[in-house]
Amino acid sequence: MKSECCRLCGSESLVPFGSFDLQVSNESTLSREGSPSLLVRCPRCGIVFQDDFPLESLSGEYEESYYSEEVVLEEHIKYLYSCRWRTLGGYLTKQSRVLDFGCGKGYFLRQLRAVGLDDIHGVELSRSARRFLRGEGYDVAGSLSEFGSAEPFDAISLFHVLEHLEDPRSFLESLKDSLAADGKIIIEVPNIDSFGFKRFGPEWFYLQKEHLYYFDQKSLISLIERTGYRVEMSYRFGGFWVTKGNSGRKKVLNLPKSFKNPLIGVYLWGCDLFGLHDFIGVVARIIK
Repeated sequence: MKSECCRLCGSESLVPFGSFDLQVSNESTLSREGSPSLLVRCPRCGIVFQDDFPLESLSGEYEESYYSEEVVLEEHIKYLYSCRWRTLGGYLTKQSRVLDFGCGKGYFLRQLRAVGLDDIHGVELSRSARRFLRGEGYDVAGSLSEFGSAEPFDAISLFHVLEHLEDPRSFLESLKDSLAADGKIIIEVPNIDSFGFKRFGPEWFYLQKEHLYYFDQKSLISLIERTGYRVEMSYRFGGFWVTKGNSGRKKVLNLPKSFKNPLIGVYLWGCDLFGLHDFIGVVARIIK
């Protein structure tokens, strides 16, 4: 192993987690083969991470090609965000000032606008995504610093962001300056302790080269508490039917909305019933 200590808690008691052929994937499920990558685990905080971060080789993955123009997939993601809102909506009001960090093509921003929130903003690395969203009237910046000394946010959401960051601990600490006194962070990440990973192993879709960290509930909560937040609620979301090259999933996504959405709704209900989720999330506040 190249790593001498845990990148998050500093423990020197690292153990190998496994060697995987991680691929670079985007929303259109395109991928290219990569060399096997060693994942290591910290027994103290539970985090799993890549032994050797591929930072420079992935610098272009968040630009033009990262965001799919595939309409079928976009419809599916919009529906999932409407389902996600049922879990998270109680933590926001119509007066909340919200920032969606890593907003992509604006799925959560659209959901917020649809339920009546107006003071909504985004941060997105991709220039093409920023242009697209600004054309639809959304306030989207390329970095958090572009908001300057603007009014603090009541909530900052990070859906599938932390696993991409080189130093998520420092990043979470830095967000405090942009949060109101009683502000919340909403975080969601893939779950390495999920049924999907246990069942499909190397074929699990979220084993990706651009995912530097892999969280389970213990390690996610540990990270958040170490950075000065108090977890108010944790949740699980999504299904397990996400393996690389899953043709069955593509067939379902191509069904008409009138059939597809009820079918996916029943599927997600079953995942809730039996605990078959690929994502874990938390809502947390700054410890005063």
